[in-house]
Amino acid sequence: MEFSTNLQENFQNFQKIFQGNCMIVFRYLENAYDNNTKAVAIFGDGLVGAGLVNDYVVKPFVINSQIYKQENKLSFVKNSVLQSNDIVEIKDYSDCIKRLFSGDVIFFLDGYSNPLAVNARFPATRSISEPENEKALKGPREGFCELILFNTALLMRRLKNDKLKLENFTLGNRTNTPVVMAYIDGICHPDLVKQVRSQLSALNTDAITDTNQIAELVKAKPYSPFKTTGSTERPDVVANKLLEGRIAIIADGTPQVITIPFLFNEYFQSTDDYNINFYFGTASRLLRYLSFLISVFLPAIYVACVKFQQEILPEKLLYSISASRMSVPFSATMELVVFLLFFEIIREASTRTPSVIGQTLSIAGALILGQTAVEANFISVPAIIIVAISGLCSNVLPQMKGAVLLIRFGVLFLSSAIGIYGVIFGAAAIIIHLADITVSHTSYLNEMLPSTSASLMDIYIRGPYRFLKQKKDYLSKGN
Repeated sequence: MEFSTNLQENFQNFQKIFQGNCMIVFRYLENAYDNNTKAVAIFGDGLVGAGLVNDYVVKPFVINSQIYKQENKLSFVKNSVLQSNDIVEIKDYSDCIKRLFSGDVIFFLDGYSNPLAVNARFPATRSISEPENEKALKGPREGFCELILFNTALLMRRLKNDKLKLENFTLGNRTNTPVVMAYIDGICHPDLVKQVRSQLSALNTDAITDTNQIAELVKAKPYSPFKTTGSTERPDVVANKLLEGRIAIIADGTPQVITIPFLFNEYFQSTDDYNINFYFGTASRLLRYLSFLISVFLPAIYVACVKFQQEILPEKLLYSISASRMSVPFSATMELVVFLLFFEIIREASTRTPSVIGQTLSIAGALILGQTAVEANFISVPAIIIVAISGLCSNVLPQMKGAVLLIRFGVLFLSSAIGIYGVIFGAAAIIIHLADITVSHTSYLNEMLPSTSASLMDIYIRGPYRFLKQKKDYLSKGN
């Protein structure tokens, strides 16, 4: 579609285009000193501030006494009449629509084919608050919101550096979602920047409404249960990732910001590790590693010991387990599989219901279901304990919930078939799969095998800050 020099024709064309959309407002304007100097302002109600439209566009145009005297009225209106600090002349129809839905006022002047996009944005959005899913014991309490302008501002406030680069993209053929790629020039490796830039430019999809869609489309191993892109709602976390040489991707309409690359050890890192004493930070991190191992392997080890390798268990413990399973009609494997599924159902139900009801539901459901099942001889007491411990440990690593759920059942079925050897084969398969993943030319397990003692200080433990200054050479240029 091409714009016309006839104001009435442009007016009618846009009315036809937005027929059925009651939120698009058309404001017809005439200059008070010359009735032949006419204009139309088009904007989305709710995307702009009503007072801003009046102060930036309507009032300046109507009361100006010099417009009709100018040879190039459009240039004069752009530079000397309209009050906004962001006014762009538009020549492309798709750019016009994108700016209209971003909160700009589209200003057509009679006799000129190119409209002006006047920034009068005042979108409704929630206030900046602490993310519900990433609460910290200490440190900043602010989180990203759904507006990309606020999110980039939060990032710029933390990184007051002229090397911070923010590159614009528009993704989604139908949604035209603004996306920003953020990195620090001189720290982020140029090859990583080129790779991510080309991946974003090559995305061809109808809709992008969330950064998690981008994460799935650029994932290094599409069918792996493990993530290769990080996800956070905290500006301080994103700032620290950029300082390590990573790239952040911010999309309009979602508070989730993804970081690239994401390596396996990042599952076990937390914001609190760096805001508390390094002794407690180290203890918390080691507990996360232990919780991962317990959550994945404890049910499988229990089944292997009960079905195959009874000699591993102490004699009294073996007698106690045998006595508790005497009246249970199901195998040890069936016990764990059924009640691990019930545990996940209860957790999912408590997540999907309102917070107060959800907490009550999870506690009451677990207590009543467990007690009743034991009394009815559907499950043994040791199996209830194993399910509870494994389920609680999986909650320590919420970002790994999906991966833990899948590999836990995989290892459990292996141990049910060949005993403790199944646990060993399962562990070996997990390690081989992790070692096979490459994220942005970097091994997924790169940091799990540190090359220097200094790099060891922020992997399995959280060392003092004086040892955390070393750059990650595989991500950084070395600055």
